[in-house]
Amino acid sequence: RSAAQRALESLAIPAFLSAQVVTYHSFSQYDSFEQFAAHFASRSFNAHYTEAEIRRPEVQAAFERLGAPGNRFTSPKQVTFLQALRT
Repeated sequence: RSAAQRALESLAIPAFLSAQVVTYHSFSQYDSFEQFAAHFASRSFNAHYTEAEIRRPEVQAAFERLGAPGNRFTSPKQVTFLQALRT
């Protein structure tokens, strides 16, 4: 992600007349580790992990540690809007 951000800053943004960066957070909350595991095991974008890997004890421990309190997770996001390509 940091390499992609550097590429945007050094290559893409200078090629445009206007650039606006917006940052925000999205939130996810799960009733239980079981709900979390079932959610990610069934996702089509999740081709790199098997359901058994998602349900490993280490993943559950991280879920419980990072989701405390209430199994709520914060995910930072950043969007760069580019307008008017320089000619």
